[in-house]
Amino acid sequence: MPFSRLDASFLSSRQSASTSVLASGAECERFATARPKSGRKSTKIQGTPLMMKRTLATAAILVSATAPAFAHVDPMAHGSFLSGLTHPLTGLDHLLAMAAVGVWAAALGGKARIGVPCAFVAIMAAGFLAATNGMSVPFVEPMILASLVVFGLLIAAAVRLPIAAACAIVGSFAFFHGAAHGSEMGAATVTSFAIGFLAATAALHAAGYLLGQGALKIGAPVALRLAGLATAATGALMLAV
Repeated sequence: MPFSRLDASFLSSRQSASTSVLASGAECERFATARPKSGRKSTKIQGTPLMMKRTLATAAILVSATAPAFAHVDPMAHGSFLSGLTHPLTGLDHLLAMAAVGVWAAALGGKARIGVPCAFVAIMAAGFLAATNGMSVPFVEPMILASLVVFGLLIAAAVRLPIAAACAIVGSFAFFHGAAHGSEMGAATVTSFAIGFLAATAALHAAGYLLGQGALKIGAPVALRLAGLATAATGALMLAV
């Protein structure tokens, strides 16, 4: 997708929206944790701050889903590698899907911790090569958004599958993610752009894995399920828009 300086205004609008959501969330939390003036303790409010934070985080994700994506980096001005490196970070759909793969890999454990992310990266590279070699891949955007719904529900339902089946699921969607990168590389050189976005994808998988592992180690599987629901809801909302 060609770079345009006008996209900078979209970045500003998203940052303003996110700031407003967080500010409102902080105010709601202060209100919820406050005690009545009568001095009586409210039993219903005790223990709610954490749940409120989770709810507000979900709301922030859903609000961000309706905001414009960040502007892509111009390969002519910043180089093909940097353009590829930042490309997965410029769309909420790519970012959430790749992080979700890492989270699910952590939840599956065993060989899936490495196998599932590697399958995604490998098949995404195949989709990228297909697009850059002139193959017309249909339904790219709907399939990318559908991946958010599927990955999110797999995490939310704590679905455990054999590694072959898990790799097949993530790989079937990874091809479309790769095709999207290939069709949006603009004037970038193929090799440098590919190295960049593949590195970024691996980093997002790693970040999702660390988040998943952290939640499991502190005994917070519910947090993972809520994150999965938020991801699925984001995908469904973006499909509906």
